[in-house]
Amino acid sequence: MVQLFLDEPLFLIYGNKGSSCFICYNLRMVDSTLALKYRPKGLSDFIGNEVTKKLIYGFFDKSNPNHKGSIDKSIHNYFITGTTGCGKTTLTRILVGLYMCTGDTSGVMCGECNNCSASEEYILTGNTDGFMDCVIEYNASSLTGKDSLEELIQRIQVLPAIGFPYRIAFIDECHRMSQAAQDSMLKYVEDSPEHVIMIFSTNEPEKVLTTLKDRCQARIKVEKPTSKELLAHLMTVSQAENIKYDAAGLRMICSYSENVVRRSLNQLNTLASAGLTAKASDVAKVFNLYTDDVLSRFMKSYLELNSPEFLGLVSRVSSSGDLDNFISNSIQFLVRGSYVRAGAAPEDMQVEEVRWFKTLFQDFEPSAVAGFLSVLTRAQKSPSAQVSLVSSFYEYVEQVSQRAKDSQVEETLGRLQEMVQRLTESFQVRVPDKPGRFTSAVSADLALESAVRQGNVVRTQQEQMREGAQVLGDVSDRVLSVRELAECVGGFIVKP
Repeated sequence: MVQLFLDEPLFLIYGNKGSSCFICYNLRMVDSTLALKYRPKGLSDFIGNEVTKKLIYGFFDKSNPNHKGSIDKSIHNYFITGTTGCGKTTLTRILVGLYMCTGDTSGVMCGECNNCSASEEYILTGNTDGFMDCVIEYNASSLTGKDSLEELIQRIQVLPAIGFPYRIAFIDECHRMSQAAQDSMLKYVEDSPEHVIMIFSTNEPEKVLTTLKDRCQARIKVEKPTSKELLAHLMTVSQAENIKYDAAGLRMICSYSENVVRRSLNQLNTLASAGLTAKASDVAKVFNLYTDDVLSRFMKSYLELNSPEFLGLVSRVSSSGDLDNFISNSIQFLVRGSYVRAGAAPEDMQVEEVRWFKTLFQDFEPSAVAGFLSVLTRAQKSPSAQVSLVSSFYEYVEQVSQRAKDSQVEETLGRLQEMVQRLTESFQVRVPDKPGRFTSAVSADLALESAVRQGNVVRTQQEQMREGAQVLGDVSDRVLSVRELAECVGGFIVKP
């Protein structure tokens, strides 16, 4: 059962006995999906990838003297790579539009010719009907045999229809081509006709024959936009669609979508359709994420040894079955905070956010934050994240407690050593000592005997002093509690 945290339900729908209850909300209609509405129509709309866009602009720059008033006709084969969701397909379709444009513009589609109308439809929907079979999209998984490959080659070898300058074959997921198909493609790619453009696209380039990649004149790598670039895009869309937002909410969408533009716009669309905002509170509820306020409480409760707060959060999140996601959010939170503290705030953070993180993280030692980050990383890999977090917390409590005790012991030992030193100096008895350690039992005993002989120590308490000296002599062999050390101090009673 999925629980939605949406506001203002209109009515309830109950199913049959034992079925779930559905809550219907007041939905705001959106003209079309935002991912489709804001899909790039040209290179200028494509987010990020400035170097790649500049490279493609250069290919279609008619003012370049080497192109002789046209586009670069030496390039017939493209090999495009990038991770899933980076925009390879969109960029390829824009590339097709640039090749098919018959206008006089340089580096951009004119937007006026019939081919540009077909290209606009193709970029948005993938519909190739307007190109009269001059643009062919293939999923490489279908090119597994010799017959299917020969069919493709026969289709693109034919001269393009009147009004179309090229025949273009776009082979997506080309790493899925069989070994035989890749071998057969080699000769055709090397000797392709002037009217043919071949575009290979893949997210697994290592699975494609090196010889096939090498015979492509242009190799293009597409990357996801940076968080700063995507955040700016989401702000623009939100403003245009009258969607209320805050920077923290949009940044959460960027992170949740893994900087995939289409995915982030779909998430923004979900919020808008439900009549919600893109503020952190709504984003956290709908997509089961956690705000910075919650994550900061989690970090502070651990570092400040607040057992009820820390264990309570772990218990509640674990009961909801979302502990893995919570740990992942916490790790990202700590990393962002560490960057801010080091003066290297991520570009997508606003000034107010940077100030807030800086104030929060300056109260804690970097070593302590790093330790908590290690705890979360171990929990993320553990078969039982909850057990790992709880046990690590108690270990940390014990470590901090022991460090406090050790500090008290060191301080008390230092005071005792000073007392022994003053005692031996006043009795003019040379007591050999080792750096960083108290006098041995024998040396302390000699000091006491000398003190007794000189009458500077109350004789009735001689035995008590001897016991104290013995304890002091054993300091190098065992750790004394504060109580024992206090008793040692009480063992020395010297006349004024």
